[in-house]
Amino acid sequence: MTAQLLKTLLAGHRKLGVILSLALLSWALTGMLHPIMSATQPQPTQRTPPPQTLTLKTAIPLPTLLQQAGWRSVQQASAVTLDPQLTAYRVKLSGRPAAHYYNAQTGQTIAQGERLDATRLALWYTGKPLEQVQDARLITAFDDDYPAVNRLLPVWKITFADGLRAYIDPSQARLATLSNDRKMWLARLFRLGHTWSWGQTEWPEKRPVMAAYLIATLVLTIGGILLFVRIKNTRNQRLRQQPVRRWHRRMGMGLSVMILCWVGSGLFHLLHSSSASQPSTAQPAAFLVSSLSLSAWQAATAQPIARIDLVPLARHAQLGQAAWLTQPINAQLTGNMTAMSHSARMSPSEHAEHRHHAPTAQSIPQMTLLDAHSGQPVPVLQQARQLAAFYTGQPATGQATWITEFGGEYGFINKRLPVIKVETTAPDHLRVYIEPSSGVLAAQVNDGDAREGWVFSTLHKGNWMPVAKPVRDVLLGLTAFAVALLVLMGLGVWWQRRRRND
Repeated sequence: MTAQLLKTLLAGHRKLGVILSLALLSWALTGMLHPIMSATQPQPTQRTPPPQTLTLKTAIPLPTLLQQAGWRSVQQASAVTLDPQLTAYRVKLSGRPAAHYYNAQTGQTIAQGERLDATRLALWYTGKPLEQVQDARLITAFDDDYPAVNRLLPVWKITFADGLRAYIDPSQARLATLSNDRKMWLARLFRLGHTWSWGQTEWPEKRPVMAAYLIATLVLTIGGILLFVRIKNTRNQRLRQQPVRRWHRRMGMGLSVMILCWVGSGLFHLLHSSSASQPSTAQPAAFLVSSLSLSAWQAATAQPIARIDLVPLARHAQLGQAAWLTQPINAQLTGNMTAMSHSARMSPSEHAEHRHHAPTAQSIPQMTLLDAHSGQPVPVLQQARQLAAFYTGQPATGQATWITEFGGEYGFINKRLPVIKVETTAPDHLRVYIEPSSGVLAAQVNDGDAREGWVFSTLHKGNWMPVAKPVRDVLLGLTAFAVALLVLMGLGVWWQRRRRND
């Protein structure tokens, strides 16, 4: 490499570093927020729904109650214990965000039933007394306190006197997330500085601009490595009198591998997210009340049960073939495991700490599925295959497997457990995850999505480190701080040189 070429590369490295300095500082400083958010986010006192025993044999049959109420079709229906003396039917109609609640013994409407149910669940998950509840309202759109990463809508927002906010999904007795002002503002700062977004909308030029900055950062880092190798520090006597330049070069070389991992995986994630397989936008199924037979209901409720839900057995356009899904008492309640996210910064590539294990006979959820018209039992795996074929338009003839914990390609970001993974015959090995207790498509992943997720999790999130997550978070935070210091030192070197030339 000639002296003139080396001089040109050095000048270009300096100029490019100055141009990128603001973006690099933004990424590094907000990256330091990750361990802070992980350590300070509010935690629930309970992580599974309150146990309940439903004795519905002497209650008004739900099909009968729906006919008496004059409903032609419903979207959701279930039974819930609001208190030890009150069992209610929860009924949600198409196009209406809030559900109706009926007394299962008298058939009377329960005023503000869903509000009462959501408040009950919020008290259970937070361990707080009723006196601390200040407000309860239905949320039908994402906002800064409840961003789109939480996925579940509609939910109820229960606000407590100390500022804690619990977001509850009553349809599955699920905690979507907990929030407070500290978490909200840290998440806002992270999205502003790390993903260059404010609010829930993105400016259209963000992806190409961010991609250009990431590519330029790769060029800057590789150029710095080449310059470090070509310029012999031991022969450059001036570095002895300029410790900032000396340490800038040393720190840059020491951090170069981690910077390449972060920037490269971030660029891969950005480019892939524009072409990633997207979940189906199909609307939830509606069920004709006339298709719900009394005999099927009586078969489903002949014994005390822990839960009962009206779910699609198969889908045809907007109508669903109805089935009753029941869970026995003392069965594993992983089906309604809390969906509270670990961090406000999680992306669709986020992965939990644990990997999938092959489900054992003890870990497979105990669920019984009965055709709501004929009362005939149907395998739950068959339901998952039929729904997967509807959502994807692909033959779902592959293997169907229970997933009972987050991990691997089905990370915590997907919120729902347990689910059934169904493989299709698509060329890209598309697999879909169906939640039996709602019939919802929880996620769909192809080989490209899984590859990008592994790269992001390993290189960007540092999952290659053989240490516990808290320790890894601290190490990543310190490394991000070192990168911010490296940028500031580079700006200092540039400013000193500019003053000297002036």
